[in-house]
Amino acid sequence: MKQRTLQLMEEAISSAGKWVWFELANDSFQIEFEDVQLYKPSSRNKKHSSELAIRLADNGFFSLFYNEIEDINFLSAEGYIYDDFSFNLLSDGLKFQDFEFSKKTANSYIYEKSLIGKPFEDILEGECDFLLTIRFDKIAIVCGANQLHFFNEFESLNDEDIKRLSNQWCVYWLDYWKSKETDKYEYDPACEVFPFYI
Repeated sequence: MKQRTLQLMEEAISSAGKWVWFELANDSFQIEFEDVQLYKPSSRNKKHSSELAIRLADNGFFSLFYNEIEDINFLSAEGYIYDDFSFNLLSDGLKFQDFEFSKKTANSYIYEKSLIGKPFEDILEGECDFLLTIRFDKIAIVCGANQLHFFNEFESLNDEDIKRLSNQWCVYWLDYWKSKETDKYEYDPACEVFPFYI
């Protein structure tokens, strides 16, 4: 995965994205977001698909950071994450491949709960090929693995797909605001983050 692709994904997810789903499986996991700024027409309804899944696998680790036990009430007693939750990202709250940002994030919380693999405090820089840090209001995630894949409605996305969907998003965003007083599009929170001024 190219560095520019990872930067596009940081921008597309962190501007308006919400963490809405999670799945654990052995040493791999998948995190799903809604309201991402990539454009793909949806076959399900007239609104475009605003969902994106990130899958990390092979020698994975996943740690949650928090200050109060109430902040992780969305976890079951076994440590699995329920699928009935939604967390808004902080602005610039999602970063790939930034070990210093990950350490700074981890150090700003009191507790760490490791759900897969080693705790982050035992991870060395460069130990995994892909590192991801996500910050929310009261919790943060630091995770990583040797494989990284992106999916949009169960379709795997490569570098070119992501670039194309990002470019289509810019065209869609402009048309959304030009058509604001019409019924052409449903309300889109990802577009509303960046108002269009004439």
